[in-house]
Amino acid sequence: DAAAADKYMEELGRALVERISEVAHAHGADVVLLDIPTREYTRSFPWHGDSDVGSLADVYVETVPVLSQYEGLTAFRRSHGQEHLTPFVHLMMGVELGRAVSDLLAPE
Repeated sequence: DAAAADKYMEELGRALVERISEVAHAHGADVVLLDIPTREYTRSFPWHGDSDVGSLADVYVETVPVLSQYEGLTAFRRSHGQEHLTPFVHLMMGVELGRAVSDLLAPE
């Protein structure tokens, strides 16, 4: 059933991120998650709001709020092919990611 498959994919995604985070933190690396919106324009990490997300990533970059400022002003996906993200979306995600990493690396 589709709901069971969706739940399985969500649990698998979370388990993969948990394992990546565990290995990265064990080796002293920071974890940065960039949430690339789904085709339905929702989070790709639906469990982001969980209380333990801080243990999974040192920085979580949610792009839906950033992009929502431009909704209706420009296309977010190409109309042909596989509906890939447009260069504008890549640019805005890159800017937000750069800010997050800069904040992470800034001396306290």
